[in-house]
Amino acid sequence: MCSSCYECTVKCPAQIKITEIMYALKRKSVREGLVTRDADVHRFYKLFTDIVCKYGRMNEMMLIMRYMMFNHPVDLALQMPVGMRMFSTGTLQIQPHKVRNQDSFNKIVQKALSLEE
Repeated sequence: MCSSCYECTVKCPAQIKITEIMYALKRKSVREGLVTRDADVHRFYKLFTDIVCKYGRMNEMMLIMRYMMFNHPVDLALQMPVGMRMFSTGTLQIQPHKVRNQDSFNKIVQKALSLEE
């Protein structure tokens, strides 16, 4: 369920690059055929990409709500106490913050998408 926000890496007292380890494990699982193209992780990353492309930044609250509500509603209910604590400490933001120059960002996104094809 890593949203690639790097918060764990930034806050790790041992300075372990946790997000980089997660990426390496994800790439390895795809290479070894442990994850299929229709796997749940692809829906998660699609939502992640859609949010970043729209706002220029990640909003963890939006990602988790969109993903869990439609894919794992029971788990969402079970995670509500954790989410409420994170919200109360300011870790989760309700409104996504947009980048300052949305037009320039949109051009970058379009170029990246065209290179992907």
